Amino acid sequence: MIELAHRLNEPIALTSANIADSVSSLTINEFESLWPKIDLVIDDSLLTKDRTGPTIVDLSVKQQDHIQR
Repeated sequence: MIELAHRLNEPIALTSANIADSVSSLTINEFESLWPKIDLVIDDSLLTKDRTGPTIVDLSVKQQDHIQR
């Protein structure tokens, strides 16, 4: 993802692949029903076995990143 962001020279916004209040997906097959609504899927295989929510990092202030969650 870092290499992709560097090549694009733009930040990348990522969302979790699930519907609000549903279980987070660990593989692309777990959210197959959403594929028609998705522009791009980057499959990095099984990233983690943890279904907790994603990490949110505030990058709005240059060189002062802050982990929100």
